[in-house]
Amino acid sequence: MPPFNLKQNLTQPANAMRQRYRRRSFSMAEAALAVFVAGAMMVTALNMVGMSARARKVNAELGKGHALAHGLMSEVLQGYYENPETEPILVEGPETELTSYDPSSPDDKDYDVKNDNYIGQLFRPTLPDDAVSWSITQVKFKARYKNDQDGTASVQLRTLDDSNMPTDAILGQYSLPETKMPADFDWITMLTGGVSDLTPGAGLALIIAIQIDDGDVCEVEYDRNGGTGMVTTANGGGHWTSASNRLPLYVYGKVTVDSAASGAIGPEADEGTSNRADFDDVDDYDGWTATPPQEKNGTELAEYDGWTRSVTVEYVDPLSPGNTAISTDSGAKRITVTVTDPRGAKTSIVSVRTDAGTYEQEVTSTRTYCSWIGLDLQIGESNPPLQLGASLSNEPEVAN
Repeated sequence: MPPFNLKQNLTQPANAMRQRYRRRSFSMAEAALAVFVAGAMMVTALNMVGMSARARKVNAELGKGHALAHGLMSEVLQGYYENPETEPILVEGPETELTSYDPSSPDDKDYDVKNDNYIGQLFRPTLPDDAVSWSITQVKFKARYKNDQDGTASVQLRTLDDSNMPTDAILGQYSLPETKMPADFDWITMLTGGVSDLTPGAGLALIIAIQIDDGDVCEVEYDRNGGTGMVTTANGGGHWTSASNRLPLYVYGKVTVDSAASGAIGPEADEGTSNRADFDDVDDYDGWTATPPQEKNGTELAEYDGWTRSVTVEYVDPLSPGNTAISTDSGAKRITVTVTDPRGAKTSIVSVRTDAGTYEQEVTSTRTYCSWIGLDLQIGESNPPLQLGASLSNEPEVAN
């Protein structure tokens, strides 16, 4: 039996344990992977912090959008359902084409204006429903001179009788010398000032007659390929004959409308669209938009660069105001205020105003009332104030 060596036997197990639990070193690949994982975790953590900050900013922007929308909506709801004007607002529109006939493939024929032979064209323009009168500013027809240029035609605008024929009543008469006419058929423009205050629905006749005779004054072109309303006379207007032909013709003029009675959505013509201070009924705000948002007096709101506030007003069925808008007034208007922030995010609120509201009810005496309650909220001096409030529909119209 070999001798027992206590030191050797005690040392061997300890060496074995140290060998078993000795920590090995990282390789280069493992070290790089560890750095990558740690970096990714840090980026994720920073992104979460950034997302949280952005979320807080988005929520703050949404809050500002709601405040801006409610502020303007409360202003809109303080207006009347319809324009409160009692007197007509007569507005003359710009020059426009009242009627025309200019076929692409006419069967052209010419008519000699000479002696007592005159030619004319009847016309009756279609006007808007809110028209109260109309006027003629110019007419165009096709003609040319014939033979010597020493004659003069008379271009006339005449009224019509009950048989829809020209009368002897000449509203406007204008001289057209042959020296002003082309050698070949072309458009001739005649200014017709002074023919105004015409009744909507009334028709007129454009007559080309003789003022100074030289035998054949001119030739007027007409179309035999359809159309109606052409008239001729062989006795200087004593008797007129209608024909199933038509003169190529343009008639221009201006239409005067009663904008208060038009029933159209939008501001009246005398109110314009650039100043909310002139708006007195809710549909005046239709189409209003401002970037940046403004106070009612036109002052821009501070700290709102890049923001836009807009309004849409539509007719709706009062029994189903959430459905598609309708084209006629049935007693309800839907108001939508939309606020768009600099990021393009939109905030919209919707209200419905009817013609049975308190504002439209008459009282017999003047009252003191509160029409709006609100407050300005500002957190910190660096933040813009937010206007919050509510419109109180308790402003009745005083009966006259």
